[in-house]
Amino acid sequence: MKAVAIVAFILLPIIGISQQSRDVGIDSALVRNSDLVALVKIQDVTNDKIYLKLKMLFKGACVSENELVLSHNDFNENFSHNTEYLLFAKADNNCHLYFDNESRLIEKAQGEQDVDFLLTILPCSDVKVKERFKGTPCHRNLGPVCGCDGIVYGNVCEARNAGIQIFKIGRCNQ
Repeated sequence: MKAVAIVAFILLPIIGISQQSRDVGIDSALVRNSDLVALVKIQDVTNDKIYLKLKMLFKGACVSENELVLSHNDFNENFSHNTEYLLFAKADNNCHLYFDNESRLIEKAQGEQDVDFLLTILPCSDVKVKERFKGTPCHRNLGPVCGCDGIVYGNVCEARNAGIQIFKIGRCNQ
């Protein structure tokens, strides 16, 4: 039994699966290939749209508000309203978000380690985000977000203008 464990420990990095990503259920390839990585709450699902409330953003240069709409072809996921999920989705060239067969939806209660994993592999700020939102006028509606840098921004737009990639909805230390 010990020999099998030792062989697995040695071979996992060689075949491209790190022990950390194997333990958490997601891996860096899923994160890298997703255009949107976020903690969301599903509000509603229609024939072709999924309406979401953003709770925390990890990756997604197209996101400028705390409510998201994703297009989908056949959304066959089982989900519960008012439950938080980690979402891995795609975006087209016009920043329309969509859910496809490579996208994933993981209940947060089953993926606490996934959140920790995302925080260790993704940068707090991103030059691409800053460039995309540079000079974008922000509305004055107060909707505070806590940036990964520990600063409270007035709303999602202000955090994005600062180049902040990872933030949670609400004030810091809540």
